[in-house]
Amino acid sequence: GGDSLGVGGAFLWTPDGGLQGSVLPDSLATVDMTPGGSVVLIAGSKLDTAGNLIPAAYVVRTNPVGTKFCGLAAPNSTGCSGYISAVGTALVSADSLTLSAARLPANAFGFFLSSQTMSPPTAVVGSQGLLCLGGAIGRFVGAGQVQNSGAAGRYELRIGLTALPTPTGLVSGVAGETWSFQSWHRDANPGAASNLTDAVFIALR
Repeated sequence: GGDSLGVGGAFLWTPDGGLQGSVLPDSLATVDMTPGGSVVLIAGSKLDTAGNLIPAAYVVRTNPVGTKFCGLAAPNSTGCSGYISAVGTALVSADSLTLSAARLPANAFGFFLSSQTMSPPTAVVGSQGLLCLGGAIGRFVGAGQVQNSGAAGRYELRIGLTALPTPTGLVSGVAGETWSFQSWHRDANPGAASNLTDAVFIALR
């Protein structure tokens, strides 16, 4: 209730790498821990009932948006299956949805895909992954949208629900529509290739 977080700072923790170092207390640093959500671990201090400053840890779990489909993605060169998650809101008028791709090869370029059509997992020429989107597939490849997974093997993108890519241009999502998302990324497993995450579909409202 009335606990106050001290100035001990915030620390990012991942199941694979453990404590990742400090981040600014007002940063919203998140890390995907399961295919269904994200967790922030904040380490700091608080006052006890006697007024003494004692260590404290706070865990904040974000609520995922959408429903996963497509099963586990084909393992990439890390030996893991990349996965996608979405947080924010499916409310079009709020225009606040962030897609994340995690458990990717380090320093790999990739981007998110969008479609109103789901498809059974389908092999893709030049890729070791399976495409789970069908119909008219758009790509988030506009300015600043192509991502790099960096040392952590993950990236994220806040997308505009009023500017969803299609093969013929950007369109606004409409309440009642269902949109699906997946992420494509480069890989070398062992030779140059690419792979995909699993997929998530979101009913807009």
